[in-house]
Amino acid sequence: AQAVKIYRRFVKGFPDSESRAQALSRLAILESGFGNRSRAMKWFEEITARYPATAYAEEALYFLGMMYYRAERYAEAIRAWERLRQGFPQSERIQAVEANLENALRKQPSGKSSNAQV
Repeated sequence: AQAVKIYRRFVKGFPDSESRAQALSRLAILESGFGNRSRAMKWFEEITARYPATAYAEEALYFLGMMYYRAERYAEAIRAWERLRQGFPQSERIQAVEANLENALRKQPSGKSSNAQV
């Protein structure tokens, strides 16, 4: 819990720091670990918006997909993983993303379609 407070202070106090993306990533992972899914998702979303071409964004998209999937929000999981696949085609996570996309597409309620191609 102390680490969360430290990272929050850093993120708030140093908005232009080169280390902010890393701090946001660690904060999101910690929040997720403490069961604060909505906060974690907020931090991951901020990473993807502010630092879209970084390894932190790649990681954030992967974790967002996993969190949406676990919450049975399959369309959102699919969107996150599709963004990862398109933005980071050489990612080490591509095989996992492809398998996750296939599972999410299968579980998505009928009548809802996605433009994902697995």
